[in-house]
Amino acid sequence: DLADDVPDNNVRAKLKELYGHPGNIDLWVGLILERRLAGALVGPTIGCILGDQFRRLRTGDRFWYENEGVFTPLQLQQIRKTTLAAVLCNSGDHIDRIQRDVFEYRGDRSIKFYEECELIPQINLNVWQSCCEKGCAFSSSAEESIIQNRKRRAHKIYGKYTCNASDGIKRNGDVWKPDQCTTCECKIDQIWCSVEEDCRKTST
Repeated sequence: DLADDVPDNNVRAKLKELYGHPGNIDLWVGLILERRLAGALVGPTIGCILGDQFRRLRTGDRFWYENEGVFTPLQLQQIRKTTLAAVLCNSGDHIDRIQRDVFEYRGDRSIKFYEECELIPQINLNVWQSCCEKGCAFSSSAEESIIQNRKRRAHKIYGKYTCNASDGIKRNGDVWKPDQCTTCECKIDQIWCSVEEDCRKTST
């Protein structure tokens, strides 16, 4: 009985007339007649076929980001935090609010329905720092491009003036100690550092 899969009585009668037995029904005909899954445009059989195909594509992709040796567990944790909402906030022009699930349309809503971009979880780029300290081979032009991209992202996330320090992005006015003897401060996108005289004498 196909009542659970094909709810229309007339369609079931037509299938019986044409095929005689459910096992004889053409695959494509059966796929497009199946009852749709909740929240989907396809039924369970074609949903299973699509899911299996994409799983095979992922398994056969040697560049897949979850493959062993590509990223560390901490880096994968940060990558999985990102959402298309965060990507649109960081790369769009004059976007300050967005809905969490950008694929879902819920009609016209008030501005309170949308979340502020600064509250959307962001990737912590510091987990990639150890890789670069161990000697990742980048050309000078590639390094400059990465730095400029980080500055552009920081400008959107943190405000107008930021500094690109060795341990991450600093806000204007931030003060930190890169080592025991040095104190640095971010002043209008420039890093100013001073060395404590007594500490320097002790270290020498």
